[in-house]
Amino acid sequence: SPVAKLITMMSRIEYPDFDIFELDELMSEKASVLIANEILKRVDFVRSGMIDMGVLRNFIVKVVDSYSRTNALYHNDLHAADVMQTLFTMMMRGDLQNKMKLGDLDKFSMLIGAICHDLKHTGQNNIFHINTRSKIAMKYNDISVLENFHIAQTFKLLSIDEYNILNNFKPEEY
Repeated sequence: SPVAKLITMMSRIEYPDFDIFELDELMSEKASVLIANEILKRVDFVRSGMIDMGVLRNFIVKVVDSYSRTNALYHNDLHAADVMQTLFTMMMRGDLQNKMKLGDLDKFSMLIGAICHDLKHTGQNNIFHINTRSKIAMKYNDISVLENFHIAQTFKLLSIDEYNILNNFKPEEY
């Protein structure tokens, strides 16, 4: 059954052979939200009191919806979820968390960075933006144009209460 297959697939989320494309096909291109929520649930930030579950759900859905599979054929939500899942595998199976002595905040920051690293990608590269003198290139003075854009979009999202997963953080953690 599709439900049994989904459960089996999700049980492999921390392994290198996790097939994100098969899962996405099974879920009619809606796997990214499930993957992000499952990973963040497994690293247990909600129970540790770092973030509110409702706000986390809002944030993840909004992040995934902010990617476009039409405009950005590669740098889209599935790519972001794939990067997040790969990082999670490295943390859990590659023992990255112990080798690098990662605390909860480190792991949380890395995983959120992974899912947001291409947020609202336009489908073009930095050179395109610079050469066409796009608004984005002008705003960031031709310096790491898309990288600055993606992080700015992430913090813009975090400035809205219903998406602010950092709301309970101390200033130094934020």
